[in-house]
Amino acid sequence: MRRIPKRAFLAAALLIVSTSIIEAKERARPSFLEDPVVRSASGAITIRLWECQVGNLNLPAWAIPGFLLPPEEYKLVFDPEGTCTACPDGILIDKIHVMLQMAEACTLFMGIDLETVAYPTDPDCPEPGAQLCGSPVYEVWIPGAGLWDIGIPINCPCVAVDDLYLLGLKIERVGSVTPGDVPDLVVDDYPAVCTSWNNYGSGWQDLVATYGFPGQLRFWADATCCGETKAEESSWGRIKKQYR
Repeated sequence: MRRIPKRAFLAAALLIVSTSIIEAKERARPSFLEDPVVRSASGAITIRLWECQVGNLNLPAWAIPGFLLPPEEYKLVFDPEGTCTACPDGILIDKIHVMLQMAEACTLFMGIDLETVAYPTDPDCPEPGAQLCGSPVYEVWIPGAGLWDIGIPINCPCVAVDDLYLLGLKIERVGSVTPGDVPDLVVDDYPAVCTSWNNYGSGWQDLVATYGFPGQLRFWADATCCGETKAEESSWGRIKKQYR
């Protein structure tokens, strides 16, 4: 009998798993949020006050049930100058917020980060790049169903406001009463390509271009003002932004 190498079995198994994840994500359908009421949760207690907020500050409009399949990562591209006029030189990200909808009480094992952008395939399409700072994985208890603003503290360097960055979420796992029940991703009503990204282990996918998301991920961050950093003055992202 011909023996098939273990590597062939492994490759086949990974292909089956990847295909099943893709099919599950493609079956997810948006659900419109009627008069959403947002409650707050936190991964840790913080007392520092913010001076401005960056990221997606639009109202939540859609929930995406059945799409989130941990472990995986999500990223949102943002322009600090788009929402933060109080800090003309630089900002310190103090806390990153993620909005999720829960069907029941659960525990989330999650972490967040701040990244630079990269342009690996298209000079006009910013994608996830290098990590600037990241949090540990927090165990966050969500006490009930509803729409939740989950704030996670983070220690980041001062970054200049005239460049693009990404707010990131990594979901390790979900502990819920109902096996297999996971939170819904929440987005606004303004879809934009090259803005919201997902990686479940097979590379980064544009949530709008690939899966037809009706809006951008509801991620945002609290920031305080700081002196301009010199670390990224010559970055390709900043050079590109000057010629938009």
